[in-house]
Formats: sequence, structure tokens, C-alpha cells
Amino acid sequence: MLLLVGVLSTASAHGGEDSLQQEQISSGQVLLISGIGALALWQATSAIISVRADGFSPMMVALAGYSSLVHLMLGLQDTLLLVGGFGLMVGLVALVGLDLGKQRHRLIQFAMGAGVLVMLIGYFASNHDLHAFAEDRLGITTKIAELAFLGLLYRSLFTAEKQSRA
Repeated sequence: MLLLVGVLSTASAHGGEDSLQQEQISSGQVLLISGIGALALWQATSAIISVRADGFSPMMVALAGYSSLVHLMLGLQDTLLLVGGFGLMVGLVALVGLDLGKQRHRLIQFAMGAGVLVMLIGYFASNHDLHAFAEDRLGITTKIAELAFLGLLYRSLFTAEKQSRA
């Protein structure tokens, strides 16, 4: 998947970039590729690979993977988007593939949550036109995935802590 992302042309994140400089893929193509990647991650962590972090579900992997892939593809022209997508992907690899202990897994989960929150706020801060937001299906689906991830992360981190105290 990362090889595929590396050889793709880029799509613009918020419009307004000069499309004559470089051939771009459409937001529909980014949506499709990221959706397929997220489904593959969900299936892999449901059936093949066990998630090492306690309370981190395959659905959370798929939602974070979707957001990560979208930001990686859009980030080929915007460094901030690339950093956000790469940070989420590194967090996913650490939570799924590495046995780092419960405290480090919680720290990585908090860091991923903070990163997703920054991406969520940054999108609305940089996108001042509400009419463009209503027509941006890639942005809407990514923000819905990020909100769902944050909700599941909150439930995973804080309801498990309350249950362990009882």
C-alpha cells in the first residue's frame, strides 16, 4: 500500500493549488484508494493480525488507517498533511505490530488522539468557505472517520480505566 501511495500523483487538499504544475488524481480516487486500504486494514486486523494494544479494536485501526492514507496522499504537496498522515501510520504500526507494554501503548494512543484532533481542527481553521466544505466529500468522510476514531478512543481509554477501578 505504501508503495502504491509513493508512485501516485497527488490530489489537492483544499483546492486552489495550481493543477498545471503536476498531474493530480481526483478526490474520488483518493477516497476510493483510502477506503480500500481501510477495509484491508480492518480485515487484516480482524482475521490475520492481532492488535497488540489492549482496547484498540480493528475498527479503530481502519478509521485511523483511512485518515492516514488520505493525509499521506494529499500530503505529497503539503508537508503538514504528510506529517499528520505519517504520524498516524507510525502509531498504527506501533500499536498493531509491536509489544511495547501497556503504558507505552496508552501513550501512543493519546498521541494519536492528539494528532487526529489537531488535523480535525486544522481542517476547519484552514477551510474558511463553508460552501466548499459542503461539497468536499473527501473532507467530510475523513472528518467523520476522525470523529468516530476519537469517540472509540475515548471509550477505549476511559471506560476501561473506570471498569478496572471498580
